[in-house]
Amino acid sequence: MFSMEHHEIVIVGAGPAGLTAAKILGEGGKDVLVLEKLPKDRIGDKVCAGGIFRHGLIYIPKFLLEKSCDSLTFHVNGWATTINTVDGEPFLYTVDRLKLGQYQMAVAEKAGATISPDSSVASLDKRCRVVSLKSGKKIRYDYLIGSDGSTSVIARGLGFYNDKAVCVEWYVRGRDEFEVIIDDALGMGVGYVFPHAGYTIVGAGTMPRFMQIGQFREVFKSWCRQHEIVLGGDMKAAPIKFNYNGFRFGDIFLVGDAASFNFTTVGEGIYQAIRSGEIAAKAIIDPTYRWKDDIEQLLIYHRLGSLMTYTYDRLPKTVRSLTLKKLFRMLSSILRMPMRDAMATHLIRMVMGS
Repeated sequence: MFSMEHHEIVIVGAGPAGLTAAKILGEGGKDVLVLEKLPKDRIGDKVCAGGIFRHGLIYIPKFLLEKSCDSLTFHVNGWATTINTVDGEPFLYTVDRLKLGQYQMAVAEKAGATISPDSSVASLDKRCRVVSLKSGKKIRYDYLIGSDGSTSVIARGLGFYNDKAVCVEWYVRGRDEFEVIIDDALGMGVGYVFPHAGYTIVGAGTMPRFMQIGQFREVFKSWCRQHEIVLGGDMKAAPIKFNYNGFRFGDIFLVGDAASFNFTTVGEGIYQAIRSGEIAAKAIIDPTYRWKDDIEQLLIYHRLGSLMTYTYDRLPKTVRSLTLKKLFRMLSSILRMPMRDAMATHLIRMVMGS
């Protein structure tokens, strides 16, 4: 008689959330299989600015940190100002997503998890506890963790269809300052310039219902030309799930971008992914673990981002533009530089949760 492959825990997607869960579950002696559509040497390769704020540093080895951000330039509707950190701690650091993924994969394997690359999942049968691969192979699970990003097959299998933003990125050289672009010309989009070791990621994100992606790309490219940023090479693009649908559904968990734990306004997602993967693993290992409390704490970032975005969206365009310009100009003209930077540093720390 045919015997279907079975694992105690199947994790779909080898991102920061899935590999974190795999490591913890492997260390707990669980039978863990991680299914990843990418080849093994490309695990970790995705569209991502690679920003890590202070609250995420406990999860990232120091040797993976590349650049630190001690000053941050804001471009707001054609006006710019630079904020300098005043407490001796950078606002954020950058990590290379491919290097992070390769490191996490090695750690998860060492803990006992099995990584299966080139394994693209096509569908979920939650009634039978089976995932089907595009190759035709079927695998049964006791617990399933969906860590397969914003286009999650597992989330769709649970009946969720999502409101998505779109992010575009280019890799450039010769730009060494951290910059954030907030401009109504981007249609509720936010741009960023994040230096790394040997290259800089220049990108922007928006929601297609605010502006078509083709128009958005051209507007952002025009902004880059005005600021002497040469966008060489191919553009990369990826969706970003915007709405949260839930974390646990019986024996199925959604983590990372599959659940939309990301801090949408600032584009932070690595910390939220790692933390949600950690919570899912602990919930499987310990039935008495009060995971709901930790998930509520983690959701603060997502809810704050959604509130900021949707509130700002409801303001008339002229009001939005004047509000932002007045806010930033007030900080720069009324306050002396040390006081302005101190206030701005405090506000940034408060918003970032760091």
